[in-house]
Amino acid sequence: NMLLWACMSANFEALTLAKQLGADIPRLVDALPRPDQRALAFGCGTSLHIAQAYAARREAHGLAETDAYPASEVPGARTYDRIVAISRSGTTTEVARVLDARRGRALGDCPSRAQDW
Repeated sequence: NMLLWACMSANFEALTLAKQLGADIPRLVDALPRPDQRALAFGCGTSLHIAQAYAARREAHGLAETDAYPASEVPGARTYDRIVAISRSGTTTEVARVLDARRGRALGDCPSRAQDW
């Protein structure tokens, strides 16, 4: 369907741009939640809408529970196997605060800023 094509196209473009910017694509892919891992996705504004769509899509496909929150409302007491921070700039203050607060609470390394990749 058209929506799936648009998402695939956007993913390809994002990965192409990330590669051009020198990102380590295998490392980025490895950081994403596995099908059986409980996940948190969060962001602000448009990035929040993407986080909500991502969470809904994971659960619709029978993957592990995935919560989506505005960065300013992420519950501190919940635990997750992986977190997915979504930020257009990579420097959104609210997103960076959540990453800094959760460092070491999710599996794997969790960079707090885009430049850490």
